[in-house]
Amino acid sequence: MKIYVVTMYRWGDRENHSYVVGAFADDEERAVRLGKEMHEYRGGKYDPEVVCFDHSTNPPTMTVVYPVEKFDSKVFKGLSEG
Repeated sequence: MKIYVVTMYRWGDRENHSYVVGAFADDEERAVRLGKEMHEYRGGKYDPEVVCFDHSTNPPTMTVVYPVEKFDSKVFKGLSEG
């Protein structure tokens, strides 16, 4: 099982305010879509990062799927439609 966690970072800075907005089982697209929606909802002040925790491996692994440093709204274009 893979868990995708969406964390929002103010101005994309890990040393600033942040909050977890959601966690989704085996649904990377939904996690990415939520990150984009929250970025827009918060007026661009918070940038998303999506991290995948894979519990099907031994030991479990953690992978940053969409790093906050690389956030670009073009990456998400089209995922919020539909």
